[in-house]
Amino acid sequence: MGGFQFTRRAHASLSSFRIFSLATFCALLLGSVASAQVSVFVDFTSDSHNGVGGAPNGIPDWVDELDKLAASAGITPFTPGEKTGIETSIMMQLSTIYSDYLVSFSTVAPAVPFDTLNFGKSSFGFGALGIAPRDPANTASSQLCEIAPANFTFILDEFSGKTMRSSQISQISTALAGTGAHELLHSFGPAHHAAYSDPSITPATYGATGGVQNKYIMATGPTGLTELGREVLRSLSPWEKAMLDITGGAAGKIVGTNLSVVSSPIILDVSEEGPGVDAGDTLLTAKTMLLAPGETSGMLMGFVAGTPDGPPGPMFMFDTDIWKISLPSAGLLNAEIFSSEIFGTFGYDTTLTLLDFMGTPLAFNDDVMYSGDIFGSGALAQTDPFLLNIPIASAGDYFLKVTPKFGGDVGTFDGYWLAAGFSPVPEPSSAALLLMVASLSLLRRRRRA
Repeated sequence: MGGFQFTRRAHASLSSFRIFSLATFCALLLGSVASAQVSVFVDFTSDSHNGVGGAPNGIPDWVDELDKLAASAGITPFTPGEKTGIETSIMMQLSTIYSDYLVSFSTVAPAVPFDTLNFGKSSFGFGALGIAPRDPANTASSQLCEIAPANFTFILDEFSGKTMRSSQISQISTALAGTGAHELLHSFGPAHHAAYSDPSITPATYGATGGVQNKYIMATGPTGLTELGREVLRSLSPWEKAMLDITGGAAGKIVGTNLSVVSSPIILDVSEEGPGVDAGDTLLTAKTMLLAPGETSGMLMGFVAGTPDGPPGPMFMFDTDIWKISLPSAGLLNAEIFSSEIFGTFGYDTTLTLLDFMGTPLAFNDDVMYSGDIFGSGALAQTDPFLLNIPIASAGDYFLKVTPKFGGDVGTFDGYWLAAGFSPVPEPSSAALLLMVASLSLLRRRRRA
């Protein structure tokens, strides 16, 4: 199978997709290749298993796994041409999802460093569809994300033989592409709860989200994503975009490749980690978190590192940090802690509180929990806290308070990263105000009539 490459903005409409040769599709993309900082090898060719004793068998793992999928779903095996068409569709959809980012996709291993999306993973024993590392700010390169096609039986088991072949191909292509995009996104930092960042999901609707979270890439089974939801092209949520806006932001601050998928990432502020510098534990001694526009999220964002800087001795681990943020208007605020061990059993476990200028608590989170259309309760997702779409009533100074939990083990890394993103509510334009006044006037006349 020939190699081909997709880059940002080099995508086409999927609504009229039909199977055709890779060479034909590549010809359509000539001249549209843009430079990308993050290269992704989409692996349809490696052969590492399915032979005797798990040895290579001379057939690409992707082909072996797609054949296993067809057999377990009870459909006719895909022909070589159909498999090529599925590959083409996957590449198109990956390019569409990441079209606003400096990411390139290629079926031939590019120059190092590159991340890998391996579509030939042998079935996970626990039934997972894919697996990937989670790397806030994309500090590392050469990440491996793996997808297990044979576990997608549920996408095709309503078909038999070659019945509705175009639907079989369309649905499995989109389901595999969505999982590939999902696992790659994990390697850039977001967790599943980022799917809930739709602006309609606020504390007032936590108990009944209406399922809007499942139109986003980070949606998954525990968020309520269904088979039908996997069979349509999904997009990036606001907090998923915010996490992409901080990729590469730790460059020069910590060891790593630190590649960015945006041109101007939000830079990690590590000044609090310096000797004698502390985000104090009162409003008066709070350290300012500077905000800058996120390139693709539309949020004003801050990204800071913190460590416990309290008095020496065993109590230093319980030092509280308070960060001051100045917000320009009403809007919605998101904020998330990233620690070295997000499940907190032996790591740095914190709580996160939003305070107003008087120190009155406006929102609090200890652990992230959700279950389907309910956010804030249900199954434990992680012990790093996350504030989701907290309404801000007016412009002013607000404070984010990071508090280590009593009894928590600081482990080997006594610190955290804190990312905050604010979505302003735009002021209506003069034209909009005139239209509003005219509408109200017309409404009054109708009532009088």
